Amino acid sequence: MTESKHTPGPWTAVRGKHGWNVDLHQHYGICSIRDNTDGSGQQEHEANAKLIAAAPELLLALEQLHYVLWSGEPNYQFAWDQVWADTQDAINKAKATK
Repeated sequence: MTESKHTPGPWTAVRGKHGWNVDLHQHYGICSIRDNTDGSGQQEHEANAKLIAAAPELLLALEQLHYVLWSGEPNYQFAWDQVWADTQDAINKAKATK
């Protein structure tokens, strides 16, 4: 795996005064999604913020999956179980289901 150039996670989606923020430890802003002036799009903005916040975990899960599938890992079942769990956690975070 190559070294990532993005800000390492975990990132969190936090509701702010004027919209959603994606933060690193609530002190370093990754991005902001501002509310529409007419108040529309609230659920979509929240879902977008949570998807963005899950990006580091989603990337890691994909990198792990790629490694397990292409490395010839001798302990394939153990590695697969961990990758499956990490992937499901990342998907749940992105969909805000957990």
